Amino acid sequence: MVQLLVPPSNASGVVSSGDAAQLKGRLAALGRQAGLVVNMTPGGANTLLYIAAELGNAQAVSYLLADGADGRAHPITNYCPLYIACYRGHVDVAALLLAYFPTAAQQETVEKWLPLHAACIGGHPSIVNLLLNYSYPESMLNTYK
Repeated sequence: MVQLLVPPSNASGVVSSGDAAQLKGRLAALGRQAGLVVNMTPGGANTLLYIAAELGNAQAVSYLLADGADGRAHPITNYCPLYIACYRGHVDVAALLLAYFPTAAQQETVEKWLPLHAACIGGHPSIVNLLLNYSYPESMLNTYK
């Protein structure tokens, strides 16, 4: 049985508070089981990675990624952490997420919007530039004529 040293509700509070150092300590205390907590979505809530991306907390995003956060999209909205980081204008977080999950740039929301749309809607030209000029894996590239 897994003993959760960071109850999900408390973990989201730690992320929401912006205290990346406390988050790091709690994740370290969980050891190999941290991946179970970082990817939880209790009651349809957002993942810790999504919350950190929305707040623009690059240090927390980095810790969560290192502990196995998988970048999943919300099951109802299909909003992924990259989408919300692009919408909110957090270029450093978007760059981190692209490094781990480049295919998230192709993740559509229920409205059929991409992270590129989110950056445009939010008025964030630096993120538009990042998304358009990122070195995506060859397997993601398409040629149109």
